[in-house]
Amino acid sequence: MNVCDKIKRIRKDVKGMRKIKKRNHAHVILGLILLVFGIGLLLFKLGTANLIINSLALILLIMGILRLWKIKFVYKSKNSSIAKSFLTILSLGQIIFACGLLVYQQNSYLWIVRLIGSYQLLVALLNFFSYYLMLKDGAIERYQRLAFALVNFIFAIDGILTTNQGYPALLRLGIYLTFIGISYLNDGGFTLFDSRKEQIWRRSLRLPLPVIFSALFPQKLISSIDEIIVGNVQDVDTDYRDSLYTFNQSFPEQGENLITIQIPVGKSTFDKVGHMNIAYKNTVYFYGNHDDDTRNLWDSSGEGVLALIDRSEYLTFSLKNHLTIAEYDIAITSQQAQKLEEKLTQIKEQTVNWVPQSKAVLNSFVGKLMRQTEHTKFYKFKEGQFQTYFVFWTNCVLFSDNMLEAMGLNLSPLVGIQTPGTYYDFLEREYQQEKSIVLERRIYNQDLGKYLTKIEREESKNIN
Repeated sequence: MNVCDKIKRIRKDVKGMRKIKKRNHAHVILGLILLVFGIGLLLFKLGTANLIINSLALILLIMGILRLWKIKFVYKSKNSSIAKSFLTILSLGQIIFACGLLVYQQNSYLWIVRLIGSYQLLVALLNFFSYYLMLKDGAIERYQRLAFALVNFIFAIDGILTTNQGYPALLRLGIYLTFIGISYLNDGGFTLFDSRKEQIWRRSLRLPLPVIFSALFPQKLISSIDEIIVGNVQDVDTDYRDSLYTFNQSFPEQGENLITIQIPVGKSTFDKVGHMNIAYKNTVYFYGNHDDDTRNLWDSSGEGVLALIDRSEYLTFSLKNHLTIAEYDIAITSQQAQKLEEKLTQIKEQTVNWVPQSKAVLNSFVGKLMRQTEHTKFYKFKEGQFQTYFVFWTNCVLFSDNMLEAMGLNLSPLVGIQTPGTYYDFLEREYQQEKSIVLERRIYNQDLGKYLTKIEREESKNIN
């Protein structure tokens, strides 16, 4: 490495440290705000609830105005007119809603209580249906779903039909915000516990955000990449430079005693929510609702299908189909590897080979995967909770989490409705920690790879 390269590397590292510090400061500030609101709800209830409503209204108003300003003066012409129209309508709706909250303040917090109750009712109904599917399959885990559904149903009725100014619901919200605040404080480096137990506490206290917030978290990656490519972001984040794989050589092989979590995400339909896979010994374990012949309930349910795909072939296939993949490497011990092998043996005993044959299936995603890869094998479950796929519970996230849990890696608590965004948020925040279990992150995106390669060539020419 010559002197110029060393100087470039040092500058890049300094920029990266500054960005990480800014991100950590943002986590601390957000954590303190949530902690104050949470404790305030526990102690002062109505006064804090009204303060939260006013603060929320002001934040929504400012964000709406700033987004309109960006649409008018910042966003480049490469953004589609449809996307700009959608963002404009969203911003105007946000501003109107915020003004409504500020104007009609009397008992407005009760709408928050009833909104939370309605959300919990939805969660309860979805869990009752999950229990029904698991009962039909004879899955022993069904009783946990039933208990969770009943608890949410009781809380939902209490929130929707509240007659005591919603005190119980406000207390529950206060507890929730307090734990979320502590989680963000720890992610920001503001350690509240013994440093030797910091990682255990950080993951134990982490509560996932509601699905309406977490579902589209992976889209932040797509949006950030698009903003860089179209030129809205001039200073490319060091994280992306260091994590991006630029395709100048074959895909890196997985090391020994290593497990990789993959979060693929795209721009169309269900791809926006993302997916979650586990890669081990260069094999991707890909679970989902892949049998078109058994799909029902608007494609939200069907017979669960497990695909075992060569990792290099899967990455090539995904990039060819315009997906962006984030990979996170986590080291495992030999004992954990042994437990994972036992789990994989158990999965093998629960499954049977499946050979797609119908015209509908061969014309679907499965058929495309068969044609564009050489070593993919498909399986269906003959027993257990993954016999039936259900997008709101027995999905790719639960399957992947089961494999991680078998090794004792309880990374993110699965509470309520879980999406790949829940894990993406956890892994991104974990990756920024100094004592992180995430050893390495890689981002695969062909368009950004080409863009950054072009930038690096231009920088080399300017230096020379």
